Amino acid sequence: MIAHLVTSTLLLLIAIAAARLLPMTARTRHALLLVGIAKFAIPAAAITAVIRYFRLDAIRVTVAPLPARILGGGDAPVKIATQINWLLIAWTSIAILIFARWLLTRVRLVSAAMRVATPPSSREAAALESARRAVGVRTSIDLIRSPLCEAPAVLRVIRPVIVLPSAGCDELADDELLALLCHEVAHVKRRDNFLGLLEAAAGALLWFHPLVWLALHDLHVAREEACDEAVADATRTSDTYLTALSKICRALVAPRVAGVSCMANAKLKERITHLMRYDTLRASALSHRGVIAAAAIALLALTTGSALIAEVPQPTAANAYKVTFLFTFEGDQYVFNGQVVETTTGKLIAHPRITSKIGTWGESKSGTTDPDLDLRFRVTAGADHAGIVQFEASENGRVVQKATMAQAPAESSQGQYTGEPITLNLKDADIHDVLRTFGQITGMPIDVDPNVEGKVTLNIVDMPWDEAFDMIAKQNGLRVSIEGKKITIRK
Repeated sequence: MIAHLVTSTLLLLIAIAAARLLPMTARTRHALLLVGIAKFAIPAAAITAVIRYFRLDAIRVTVAPLPARILGGGDAPVKIATQINWLLIAWTSIAILIFARWLLTRVRLVSAAMRVATPPSSREAAALESARRAVGVRTSIDLIRSPLCEAPAVLRVIRPVIVLPSAGCDELADDELLALLCHEVAHVKRRDNFLGLLEAAAGALLWFHPLVWLALHDLHVAREEACDEAVADATRTSDTYLTALSKICRALVAPRVAGVSCMANAKLKERITHLMRYDTLRASALSHRGVIAAAAIALLALTTGSALIAEVPQPTAANAYKVTFLFTFEGDQYVFNGQVVETTTGKLIAHPRITSKIGTWGESKSGTTDPDLDLRFRVTAGADHAGIVQFEASENGRVVQKATMAQAPAESSQGQYTGEPITLNLKDADIHDVLRTFGQITGMPIDVDPNVEGKVTLNIVDMPWDEAFDMIAKQNGLRVSIEGKKITIRK
């Protein structure tokens, strides 16, 4: 999560800087900032999940390991205590309050405006149809008057409605009214109210992030300027629109509500300045498609790169030591021989050996050259020559690595298993995910009892798939039957 926030923040910072410093039209700036915020909604974990789905040899689920059971014997599963994440609860509560406040404000505004609405004049209705043709919008748009609106605004998402002030447009000439309505129709064409809903959700979820709030402010200004640009493109002149804008928005300060496009709640002076230099900017601005394509590529590259880096094993406390082992059998006893290798250096630091009776647990505490490091093993093996290993590493009395593993001796598979050899590296994988993997490997349907549950840790190389399947079944106390092309699994 921290890595995702860092990479998303970096991309958003670049987007804000580029939008403010590079020569771009408002339309391009708006799209670029949207891409920057969209990175927060596309975590590298999503790409990582896709990578892991296609890598059947690397199923990893972050859970506390459970002791394995052989044929229903062994230890009972460890009960994992439920911990309350107060930080998550606080973050979620604040996000809900922010979103609820926005939702309540928007509903009240729309309801009040619609409740006292009156029909438009015939001149205004005709101007709306002309504006739709000029901007190129085929969507049906309603038009009303309301005394609650001091400047034109667009309400609703699915059935957009343009609200005009009750008397504010009467003093406008026909071409001035057309220019104003072109601005509002441009909001509908760009689906700005819908994008405003998404921005409101982003602001609520990322309420703690100052760059997100800065980006949302810039998005709001860029949205209004982009519609101003659309008017200039549609009418081929900005003089008439500037006159109408100064008349209708003189000294107005309207509250800003996400999901409601109102020309009076953006910075009027900055918009007029932008519109006056739009012709010059349009000639020298960077390509809209080029900028957005570059931003999309950067987003994809950053997300995919983070996912690939996350898939590279890192020498952390969770995998600081690699354990290999072998069980051999002498009469009614088994002998466990293990090796512990330090992952970062490849140095052999312990070579534990445990001898015990078949069906019983044996324990060992292995000393190392590091006096602060303790390695503990707890192992058992059954008469069918399947072995279970529980490993724990502690540094200065603190547990830094813990795992449960299972592996059968190589000689036990001779003549008994005929499946195609496979390589699997499973660490605390959910048993249902593992069984689905075997279904994909074998191409055979698997019928699993709903009561089946457990975790699997297994590290094998070129082992027959039916032998690996048998080991997993024994590790979790399952009964497996293969009938024709169907595998049935029961507790």
